[in-house]
Amino acid sequence: MAIAVRMMKLRSLIPLVVLASSTIAQAGGIVLESYTRQRPSDADTYVGPLLDTLAKDGFSTGSDVNRKYETEVSRPSLDKQGLPLDFARQIDAGFDEWRNGKYSDAIGILAPLVDLAAKNAGAFADSPGSRDALRKAEITIALSHDGLGDARSADAAFLEIMRSFPEERLAAGTYGSAANKRFDELKRRAARGRLTVTTTNDAAVIYIDEHIETVGTTSKDGIVAGEYRVFAQLGKQKSRTHTVIVPPNGDARLTIDVALDQTVRTASWTGLVFAEPAERAAAEPVHAAAFAKAIHATSIAVVGIDQTAAGTSVIGALVGTDGKVIRWASVPVTKASKDQLKKLAKFIVGEDSGEGLDLQQPAITTAKGDALPGPREHDPARAPLDPDGRWGGWKWIAAVAAIGALGTGGYLLAIDNTCPHAQPAGTLCADLYETRTSGLVALGGGALIGGLAVYLFVSDGGHGHDPHRATGARLTPTRGGALASYAFAF
Repeated sequence: MAIAVRMMKLRSLIPLVVLASSTIAQAGGIVLESYTRQRPSDADTYVGPLLDTLAKDGFSTGSDVNRKYETEVSRPSLDKQGLPLDFARQIDAGFDEWRNGKYSDAIGILAPLVDLAAKNAGAFADSPGSRDALRKAEITIALSHDGLGDARSADAAFLEIMRSFPEERLAAGTYGSAANKRFDELKRRAARGRLTVTTTNDAAVIYIDEHIETVGTTSKDGIVAGEYRVFAQLGKQKSRTHTVIVPPNGDARLTIDVALDQTVRTASWTGLVFAEPAERAAAEPVHAAAFAKAIHATSIAVVGIDQTAAGTSVIGALVGTDGKVIRWASVPVTKASKDQLKKLAKFIVGEDSGEGLDLQQPAITTAKGDALPGPREHDPARAPLDPDGRWGGWKWIAAVAAIGALGTGGYLLAIDNTCPHAQPAGTLCADLYETRTSGLVALGGGALIGGLAVYLFVSDGGHGHDPHRATGARLTPTRGGALASYAFAF
């Protein structure tokens, strides 16, 4: 059996004996959900309490994270609504309104269709012929604003045409000589810049403003400054749509991480979906960190449902912005009461010792159901923890704390029974130091922490260690400090 000997929670009551607090800087923290293949239908039941608890602890969740990511980074290349089947017919109807002089009606019909097209840039990869209808809509909107005497809106619409359709000449025979002349003049005066797009997969095809460009990397010089929509396609899989601003007389660069984009979800929920368990185990923390850094988040909590040795479980992890797992735990769904889920959320952010939670690593299986070694345990790039699941930095913290405690204990013993101030010769001191007990306590604590530090250094990087075995020294982060413990078996 195993006996666990736990030390008291160490605090800075004795000078210099301080363990660094593990409380996470939660300002700027985000929560991401993570699943394999798809989000389970009952995910809200199990993940909802985690999201609520983490939100109360200062983490951004759900729509707040969605909105920020879609505004600053990327959005789905296709939304749920998609393009209407009669997209071209509706644009023809708007064009007819413009031709009849009903400029406001034309804008009312066409503007929502152009906005919808921008939200479904990926649709034009499957139906490139639809770009002709989009071009007609953008030109008609510009001419309608011009017809209403709104020069600013007309020029903005003309510039959008120059970005989306750089070869457009706005033929005088179709749109009138005045519109043709104005368009050419604006095109000569428009500020220019450069856009360079690369992808993490050289086989991916790059699209800029719904137009196919090239494979792998493209650099476009002398293009009209302003906003561009960019996505990549690998086989039938499309990346998310990235919005890039090309500055006047400047350069804009974008790298599309195709694998990340295919994983990210920002629709009805926020997080990651992986095709297979092994892919999830290998890439989850790396993708979570990339997601967070893109929106300047400072900490990442990852929650979801996964398979562990205990079966289907609710999982929670804290991931650093370097893509390393700081702590990980789970609760079997059969035991996932609200109290247990709240405890899991508190453990993630370092406010609970994790006692009573399942600290086992997830079970990774192939598509055929064959068990594989979990990358969380064996892959250094995936699992930066020590072999028993602890964070490697604790050995240094324990060593510093031990030195501080021993030094403090020695000092307290040295000044015991001495006078705190100068005393005239031949007189007695009325308030001698009484620090022997505190000194002995500090020395004892220093010795114990020193032993813990020695164990942490010796065991760091060992091989063949069983992370599920309930033996060994641990330093568990808690709010305001840490809980040191040692467990042994006989």
